[in-house]
Amino acid sequence: IVSQWAANEPRAAADFALREADGEKRNDLLQQVARQWAGLDSNAAMQWAQSLQTTTRDVALPAIIDAMAKTDPSAAAQLVTQISSDQAKIDAAGSIASRWSSQNPQDAGRWAASLPEGRAREQAFQNIINRWSRSDPDAAGAWLATLSQGASRDAAVSGFAGHITASDPQTAVQWAESIGDETVRNGQVESVLKKWLRSAPNAARSWVAASSLSDEMKAKLLS
Repeated sequence: IVSQWAANEPRAAADFALREADGEKRNDLLQQVARQWAGLDSNAAMQWAQSLQTTTRDVALPAIIDAMAKTDPSAAAQLVTQISSDQAKIDAAGSIASRWSSQNPQDAGRWAASLPEGRAREQAFQNIINRWSRSDPDAAGAWLATLSQGASRDAAVSGFAGHITASDPQTAVQWAESIGDETVRNGQVESVLKKWLRSAPNAARSWVAASSLSDEMKAKLLS
């Protein structure tokens, strides 16, 4: 009902949502209004959001950003820095990355790489690679090769290796071995190799035996 109201009278619907006392319900209403309003008039929705108190603004802005990202992800991306809440910023970055990478993964990748290292960048990388590795794994791999070491790259490489294991397990394990964090690297290498051992045991066992993996890891995988 509120969403339909916001389609015709977004300001009145927004005022109604702000008067809701229950915190969770209030946030849900605000997000509905913000998303609907942004689809009608993103400038007016942004002016309204910027008039809100910080905590309320952080509820409305990700919904506005998500709506804008459907048609203009570049403009939506410029709004992420206006969010104060870390979790809201992570959600917004992830939403933009998903929307943008379905339209233009190269531009989405360049934007995500411009974000500072942190969880928002990590979420953006994960969402981009989830889409890109399915549509064009070669291009996705070329993008990964341009990234500097860090937690966000590790997350993207982990996702990429997981996606290509079925089609190219040897390349997948090579990517997994490039992960910087030792714990993440070992976990992803083991995950890829276990899948490879199930799908093509002879080839996988030969690779493991000739690899530079620790004797402990080899024994664990080949037992």
